[in-house]
Amino acid sequence: MDYGEILSSGKKIKRIRKELGLKQHEITKGEVTRNLISIIENDKAALTEKVAKVIADNINMACSEQNIDYHVSAKYLLESEEYQAERVVDKYLENLAVDNLQIVDEIEEFLIIYDLTDKKISIYEKIGDLYNDIKDYYKSYTYYIKAFESIKKDKIDDRAAILILKLINCCKVNDKFKEALEFCKLPLKNETFISMDIKLELLLNKAEILMLLKEYDYSLDEIESIEEFTEEFTEEYLFDLNILKGQCYRENKYYRDALEVYRSLKVKIENLDKNKILYINIKIIAIYILLRDNRNIRKYIDESLMLISSKRGLYKEEKGADIFSGLAKGFKFINEDEKAAEYYNHAIYSAKRNKQYTILLDSLENLFEIYEKKKDIDEIDGNQCKQDIIHPFQHIAYLRILGTFPGSPRDIPGQKNIDKDNQAQQQPGILHPKREKQVENGCYAEFNPLFLGKLLHLFLLLIKI
Repeated sequence: MDYGEILSSGKKIKRIRKELGLKQHEITKGEVTRNLISIIENDKAALTEKVAKVIADNINMACSEQNIDYHVSAKYLLESEEYQAERVVDKYLENLAVDNLQIVDEIEEFLIIYDLTDKKISIYEKIGDLYNDIKDYYKSYTYYIKAFESIKKDKIDDRAAILILKLINCCKVNDKFKEALEFCKLPLKNETFISMDIKLELLLNKAEILMLLKEYDYSLDEIESIEEFTEEFTEEYLFDLNILKGQCYRENKYYRDALEVYRSLKVKIENLDKNKILYINIKIIAIYILLRDNRNIRKYIDESLMLISSKRGLYKEEKGADIFSGLAKGFKFINEDEKAAEYYNHAIYSAKRNKQYTILLDSLENLFEIYEKKKDIDEIDGNQCKQDIIHPFQHIAYLRILGTFPGSPRDIPGQKNIDKDNQAQQQPGILHPKREKQVENGCYAEFNPLFLGKLLHLFLLLIKI
């Protein structure tokens, strides 16, 4: 993408003069020595405002006398290379979009030449945002890191803290929990420069990361300290905080406490939307599975099914795959395998759409177990699933099971092949040879040999369908 050549003041004057066919003395009129002009044109002396005005006026006068439609200002001649580079970056920012990510390499090359700290933050953050929009969290993380490298660490304000929150989210998705925790702590070391709403977001993330690190008691301690700011909570924040609190209780095996948190949440928030109620119900079902309480599992499944107005609409929701998977687990536990298979099928579709690979793999494994248990795959009635999609196994085949996994982390953004990533994801090998090692460092669900064998078996079965 050509936004014009960046030139020094001297090179601008020389180029304009040559293109207009003017001699040095014609642009000075004796007001400036030819020797000085030569020095300026060769970038051996800086152009002053006074000299720039003389040159601009004489160029414009010469053009007028020769009926040449051209005008130049002293301001233009004085523009520094840095200023011109900043304008180019602004143009890049203006044109960056999800469907125009092929210019990223070009931007990176440009920023290697022109070290523009503030602009680097803005443009790398925007690139990170765009990759985040398409749920490519590895590339998103890479560019957020590039932006982070340019911020001042001793004075983190709201703008920097928002960038850090984005980094934290990518770390969580990519299973970089310890790194995420360190990012959380950074703005909280000096709260002077951040607003209360940003502080609360950081504290909630800190509590969540501690939970993800299996530090449940520490997470609950953090939640308790957050609850001191109750008057500052939005309903959305209250929902997220209590979901997290219930999760910590559940992981600590305080099942009754977890149930109380989830049930009371329905009362605390007056205008809960259907999807949030569904999500709470799924959390409750998961606990009743642990308590082996079939009656309550059935109760909350029935309540949830009444709330689902459109499965296709739920596919798009971030929590859609969780909801479908949770319902499937409930059905599976109470031995309604046909319904379980149907909802695992929905979970697979939603998880693939939202690139939620952990849920995808879990759903695939559970679906495999259901049909393995049934033994005779050919006799399975897929009519119910066909109403919404197609037969579970056919649908899985359509999704190209092994094509749902992301590419290798070695495909670092900024390399020439970055724009080929989507194609690479559509046609991967069966498994990356170093997949298990990559799990530790990337955003990939855990693979184990037994499950991989099952997946391969499943894939072979699909070929026959």
